[in-house]
Amino acid sequence: MRAAALPLAMMGALFGAQSRPSAQVLSDVEISAGYCLGVLDTMLQAAKSDEDSNPSPINIQDELKIIQHYQEIERNRPLTTIERSHYDAAKLAYESDQLFLSLYKESRADRERVRSYLMAKGLFSPSRALDFAALLASINRGKAELQLCLNEPMQSCISKCATSYMNDTTAARNACVEGCQGPSCKRASRCRNITWLPF
Repeated sequence: MRAAALPLAMMGALFGAQSRPSAQVLSDVEISAGYCLGVLDTMLQAAKSDEDSNPSPINIQDELKIIQHYQEIERNRPLTTIERSHYDAAKLAYESDQLFLSLYKESRADRERVRSYLMAKGLFSPSRALDFAALLASINRGKAELQLCLNEPMQSCISKCATSYMNDTTAARNACVEGCQGPSCKRASRCRNITWLPF
């Protein structure tokens, strides 16, 4: 009995050890991916909530029609001061909406890419519960970071950029807006360019 028990005990220890989930330290890329999943989730939720609670009185197609209307007038005569003011306001609203839609689409695509990466790494698997706990911590950190970012007083600075760079390039205006970022927004901004993901 004892001779037979020893090999069985060894086999039980061997296969038992293999069947237990082994916790691995998450890589820096995996931690960053979890962080960005939290950032992007919160960003998309905030954007949708803002859109639902503050619907635009006119849509982007109407803004474009207003711009084209004043452009047609300007081809025939100079715009009056009031017309110029309305034209500039329509252009600013149109460009802001275009930028919002572009960022929203990019954020959705980036969020899906980050999620797919984490899924492929098996980090949502029940057999990697300890790894998932570490991943969840990084996701929650990203969510908290974006909430702090949303509460940073940047609106007056952004509005000033929009006014100052109204007739300048989009790149120059965006550079000004980036300068308005507080520490939390600067940390979260790494999730706007996820070229560091391996796939």
